[in-house]
Amino acid sequence: MEVWNSSPEEIKKKIDSMIWSFSRVNSLSQCKYCWLLSYVEENEELPNAYAQFGTLCHETLEKFLKGELNIFNAIEYYREHYPEYVTCDFPPNKYVDLGQKTYDQGEEYFLNLDFDFDKYEILGVEKDVRFNVGKYPFKGFIDVLLKDKETKEVILADHKTSSFTYLKNGNVSKSDAEHFLAFRRQLYLYAIPVIEEYGKVDYLIWNMIRDQRKIKIPFNDAEYLEAQNWAIKQIQGAEEELLWLPDNSRSFWCNCICSQRASCLYHGN
Repeated sequence: MEVWNSSPEEIKKKIDSMIWSFSRVNSLSQCKYCWLLSYVEENEELPNAYAQFGTLCHETLEKFLKGELNIFNAIEYYREHYPEYVTCDFPPNKYVDLGQKTYDQGEEYFLNLDFDFDKYEILGVEKDVRFNVGKYPFKGFIDVLLKDKETKEVILADHKTSSFTYLKNGNVSKSDAEHFLAFRRQLYLYAIPVIEEYGKVDYLIWNMIRDQRKIKIPFNDAEYLEAQNWAIKQIQGAEEELLWLPDNSRSFWCNCICSQRASCLYHGN
């Protein structure tokens, strides 16, 4: 088990000079101790199978949308590179082989890959953006930025390899609502530089790869403001934090997903 080596002054210096991202802010909300080990102590981060799977899917879609792969060879790229990218074991499950299930879901998605290039103008793929949230500098990468050629609507889209449970009306279940809220906040933060460049965002879309569906919501000013206030509050909390205690309330995340599970005060206890 490991504590941290940085002094309060060194932690403050790191925070004051930091360029933030959604993942850095969201990490604060998940576990302050993990955040400290990752972004202040800069400990080595452990990969996990789900993140590796997500990297492969994102890269395959990036190449497809940039014209480097077509509908027919995208599936071959996925199959060929899967063993190279997904090197970690998936968590054990007595009911199902999660590794096989996840691979099959990805294969099904790329077998049915489609995009209407006639309907949409692609404004950006993995678009590098820099912007401020309040006084805090941010950076990020937008998976896909689109404009409907007919309606001129600007659409901010994100590829996701998480899987949700859905209600009969198509909405995300209550058990997954907090997870989806994080997705929503991410795209609303990315909307800041898009609005600065294009004047508006009309829709947010999540391309749910494993679920074989798209979630689309209209842009909402109140939700846009909420995301910014949330990010500012998380950073201000880091500026005032003294204890940096681990959050051990989510055993699956701690034991299987957390990038600092090898050096955490809680993991394995």
